[in-house]
Amino acid sequence: MIRRWYVWMAAGVVVVVVAIAIAAAVRPRPQSDYDEAVKVRFVDACSAQGGDDVRDTCECFYGKVADTIPFDRFELLDETLAIQTSTQQPGQPLNMPDDVNALLQECVNANG
Repeated sequence: MIRRWYVWMAAGVVVVVVAIAIAAAVRPRPQSDYDEAVKVRFVDACSAQGGDDVRDTCECFYGKVADTIPFDRFELLDETLAIQTSTQQPGQPLNMPDDVNALLQECVNANG
């Protein structure tokens, strides 16, 4: 009788461990680095108002940001810009940190 209890207990432990392993494997992980999906979302959002005329500038800007700004800072910046663009008046410039604005200006100057 005691032996059966140990077998059931061991089987229960195995089931719990397997369930935890499966949950950990399929749980969505937060984004932790730049990738193609982040680039597509950023460039699409950046060029939403200006269309194809500004797409090259947006791609340039994303590349410079990805090369120079840590991803966690990018996430904060992206959230801030999303809020600004949803509430800004037409023609109102975005409020960005000086170093980020300098990256954008490099791309604007390069792409006209």
